[in-house]
Amino acid sequence: MNNKQYEIPLLYDSHNHVGFYAALTNCLDVRDIRNYDKVINLLKTLPNKVNLVMGWTFLKYNMEDIEDLPPVFICDQMLHSFIINNKAKELLIKEYPEVVKNIENPVWVEKNLSTILTLIPSIHGITQKDVDQFFGKLEENGVYVVDDMLAIDDNYIALIKNGKYGDRCKLWASPKTYGKLSTENKNKIEGIKIFLDGALGPETAATAGYTSGKNGLLLHTNTELTEILKFLEKEQLNVAIHSVGELGIVQLLDILEKEKIILPNIRVEHAMFITKDIALRCKKTSIILSMQPNFSLDSLLFKGKLADKHLAKNNPFRMLIDEVGYIPGKDLIFSSDGMPYGIQSALETSLFPPYEGQKLTLNEMVNGYCLKDTSKGKINFEIHDQEIKNIKVEIY
Repeated sequence: MNNKQYEIPLLYDSHNHVGFYAALTNCLDVRDIRNYDKVINLLKTLPNKVNLVMGWTFLKYNMEDIEDLPPVFICDQMLHSFIINNKAKELLIKEYPEVVKNIENPVWVEKNLSTILTLIPSIHGITQKDVDQFFGKLEENGVYVVDDMLAIDDNYIALIKNGKYGDRCKLWASPKTYGKLSTENKNKIEGIKIFLDGALGPETAATAGYTSGKNGLLLHTNTELTEILKFLEKEQLNVAIHSVGELGIVQLLDILEKEKIILPNIRVEHAMFITKDIALRCKKTSIILSMQPNFSLDSLLFKGKLADKHLAKNNPFRMLIDEVGYIPGKDLIFSSDGMPYGIQSALETSLFPPYEGQKLTLNEMVNGYCLKDTSKGKINFEIHDQEIKNIKVEIY
């Protein structure tokens, strides 16, 4: 593929968080700033109100420095850890007491993550301008259609579906949010998003590879998850299941097989450490795997936190395609989770990941990640010595 030019369709990012990122469009983002003092000095310039901030992965801040700042609500880049200083807590506690009291408890955070991720946009508020700006950024990066995995409320659904991006933004909702929606808006939802485990950073993803000896956290008992799945079966709702680790997928499969629950469409989101045996069970149960090529870089990020052998098992695309028979674009789909979104990362991590078992061919990446054709636009790029160069996005 070296020194060649390519043309592919625009991206369909099937796992993102439009409302969350749109709310943060005009907020301070320090993810790419590695100088600690520079970050603190930037935070000091914020106004005297609750300021949402996109922070570093792992949120390694000196809390004395954080407490000296204006009111801040800092989000870890991986969206599973948060810092709220005391000034912000004082402003938020009346309206969001449970979040303020429990935000430093990682188990509570994981069990209530959908609530937190829908609360954050409500603090800042989302306008049509915010949505337009975020979709503008998506388009600049080659993304045309997106699934928003956590719709916020009736007002947000109206904002999206009545706007110019309504046909290009498919909305999913947590069970809690879905229960509060109007009948009209329930009919506009693609399906329900359920969290079975957490994330690798706080070691709450349910996987057996941590060097600490932990196995992560399953967020539901078997009885609780069975009740949820039976409700979804009764309502005939599509479901997207967040499970980073293999242990959550096993819990799901055990219940589906034992209870003979049949849903119209089941997606497992992330599935980073899925094994061949588990993948075969998923295939038999017609489960779609919704995975993120950019998460292959976690094999570098979490070196030391996860055993080397386990890191090599992350995003086993070659096993899924070559040995189990998953087909990109059919029952294996790709997305970014916004970390980061866009064609540059999609191509780099699909074609040139850390491990051979994570590699996708360009055709596989296109089939699983792109629109079916170039009728809406196209992406041109070149590959030089395993580097993606000269990307040009055209939208018609």
